[in-house]
Parts: sequence; C-alpha cells; structure tokens
Amino acid sequence: MAALAAAWALAAAAGAQAPGAAPAAGASTNAPEPAREMSEAERKAQPQVEEGFFQSRLGNHEGAATAFRKALETDPKNRRAMFGLGTACIALGRYAEAIEILQRAVDADRTDYFAMNNLAWLHATARDIRFRDGRRAVALAREALMIAPMDFHVWSTLSEGYYVSGDYPKARRAAEEALRIARAADTPAAGIQEYEQQVQRCRAAAEAMDILE
Repeated sequence: MAALAAAWALAAAAGAQAPGAAPAAGASTNAPEPAREMSEAERKAQPQVEEGFFQSRLGNHEGAATAFRKALETDPKNRRAMFGLGTACIALGRYAEAIEILQRAVDADRTDYFAMNNLAWLHATARDIRFRDGRRAVALAREALMIAPMDFHVWSTLSEGYYVSGDYPKARRAAEEALRIARAADTPAAGIQEYEQQVQRCRAAAEAMDILE
C-alpha cells in the first residue's frame, strides 16, 4: 500500500496532462484524459473530479472518495471519476467497492489500462486475502501490457500477480523487466529501490522453491 500512498503526489497534473504518472510500484494514479470535447455532464463534474485528485494528493482518501462520488452523481460515465474513486477505495481498504467501480471502468473501455492495472494490483496485493486472486491479477496485467508494453508499473503488477499465484520464476522475470524499464525512464531513486526490493523478494522465493523441489 506504500505505493498507493506515495502515488497520489504524482497525480498533481492529472487534470492537465496525458496519462502516465503512477506510483513507484504497481498501481497507477493518473486517469486518462478525454481525447474528445467534454460533454456537458463532464464539464459539470470536472470541479469535483479535480477536487478528488487534490484531496488524494493530500492523502485525504476519504475526502477524495466523497468528491469522486459527487462527480459520478453528475456524470455516471466519467472515467476519471471512476478511476479516482476505485483507487481511493483501494487506499481505504474498501476492496469490494473498488472492484465494482474499477470493473465498471474496464468494461466501459477495454483500452483503459490504468483501471485495468489498478484492478489487477488490488487482486494481487489486497490486505484482505478474501479479495486476492492471483489468476485474475495476472490476466488483467497481461491484458494491460498488450496496450502498454513499456509501462513498468504494469510489469510490477504482473510480478505481484505471479508472486501471489506462487509462480516465483515468472514473478522474478516480470520484476526484472519492471526494474529495467524504470531505470531507462530515469525513475527517481526511491522508486528504483522499490523495484530492486521486488526483484530481490521474487528471486529469494524462486531460489527457495528450487531448493525445496
């Protein structure tokens, strides 16, 4: 969950730039920008959407969730509000609600790899093991990689999916790819350290499994 907590600081320009910023590992925090002119409903919901991302950057996930819900009351199909609410719910540990809203976002647009990745991250890392589903996490992350093969956050999510599924060699390879791409992208040192730790954890698990077998 540290990745999500740190990530909201990177969403500062979520309302003004193309998608791409995300936490040091795993879950993304920038929602995709509409590639077309906003509808009237989107324009009316925009202030609440921006308030949601602002509160998220402050670490006020409850306030963020409230703002995103208000935005969705105005514009039920607002993708950025769905993404923001789902991600805030992950941070709050409200996994059932997060799954419902992120799945709705994915179903509405199968190219929305941001929502797809965060849904996969939830299934791979949820603190409540009732919501963990390694197979689902891997499937979602692999689908997201078909859209964004150079996004190291998605590779990190795929690694977590394999790890929770017990496939440690694949988890290690995915983590190594995340680290390689992150280094090439000049990711800040704190982020690189997270990916290095992920690689080490996966490598240790794979080596231990080799010994046991």
